[in-house]
Amino acid sequence: MGQSLSEPVTAKETSLKQTANLLIGSSAMQGWRPRMEDAHAVHTRLSSPAPPAVPRPAAAQPAVTYAGVFDGHGGAKVARYAAEHLHRRLAAAGAAAPLSESSSPDAVEPIRAAFLEVDRDLRLRRADGGAGSTALVLLVDDSTIRCASVGDSRAVLSVAGRPVQLSRDHHPGASAERARILAAGGRVVGGRVNGRLAISRALGDFSFKRSGKRPPSEQMVTADPSVCVQTITDSMEFVVMASDGVWEVMSNQEVVSFVRSRLARGMNPDAVCEALLDHCLAPDRHNGRTGKDNITAIIVGLLHGRGSSGLFEACAKPVAAVADAAVAAIAAAATAAAAAGAVATTAAVTTVGTAAAATAASGGAAPKSAPTSNKVKA
Repeated sequence: MGQSLSEPVTAKETSLKQTANLLIGSSAMQGWRPRMEDAHAVHTRLSSPAPPAVPRPAAAQPAVTYAGVFDGHGGAKVARYAAEHLHRRLAAAGAAAPLSESSSPDAVEPIRAAFLEVDRDLRLRRADGGAGSTALVLLVDDSTIRCASVGDSRAVLSVAGRPVQLSRDHHPGASAERARILAAGGRVVGGRVNGRLAISRALGDFSFKRSGKRPPSEQMVTADPSVCVQTITDSMEFVVMASDGVWEVMSNQEVVSFVRSRLARGMNPDAVCEALLDHCLAPDRHNGRTGKDNITAIIVGLLHGRGSSGLFEACAKPVAAVADAAVAAIAAAATAAAAAGAVATTAAVTTVGTAAAATAASGGAAPKSAPTSNKVKA
């Protein structure tokens, strides 16, 4: 089991930001761990290095909002580096433009390129310190949500009160992940890569990325993200992004219900994040494995042009049956994507991998993550 302090560090790094269409709260807490290895970042306007094709005042340019959660292991260096640099790489790759105005017809490749470039930067600069990190990123414009991830930090969308998992949990036991690990000369032992690493995709962790001439996407552990793209609809209320310090304690449905009930009472997302962190913190150091990790959460409220009061009113409504169709659409898209081994894109909801299919199959309440005392064993 990982080391624990005699008393938890409950001081929080909390912020609240708002744009015309988003209300974003974030909070992070060290908890029982001896060190804070999580990092996060929110940028309400992702700046593109290239000028727009049609010059216009800055205030009139469509904005892309960026949010990222990074759960480090083996140290905080990779998580902190990613929090400081991944958004810049995304902008440089062309992901700062709304999809409706993007010069690239491919919504996925610029994001994949940015993740892999950050991983390359870490290796070349030797900035990893032997550590690794998950990376969970959300890019939101007026009409579209793009979600990209490596590792097991998770993003869950509330659709009229029902959870829709946008990200994929990358664990070595999944069939596609296991196949890549074995092909690269690795093993899966006790649910870990070579018996050590509990996630199968990550930034850093370069000791698992030494498989001869294989490209970065085919290494035992890869920084190649799963990417989800979806069109925003009126029934979508908010997205919860969090490190596994939340998901190992609560299911997707429990988190959505927890957040929704508090937004319905008029609590701002930053205060809801703090309440969520407190709820997930283990009451004492002898409380098994769950609730002992660093905990980070970001809530991205979708305002639909109605302001914060519109979000609060939407969350006060009963859970709607319309969400059933959205969850069914996710299951179909996820199954097709898993079969094709590619990213599926539809006008309503899209996702990569089998995690969302499992969510749909279980009625929208995905199983809690299997708790691990440490992502990396010595």
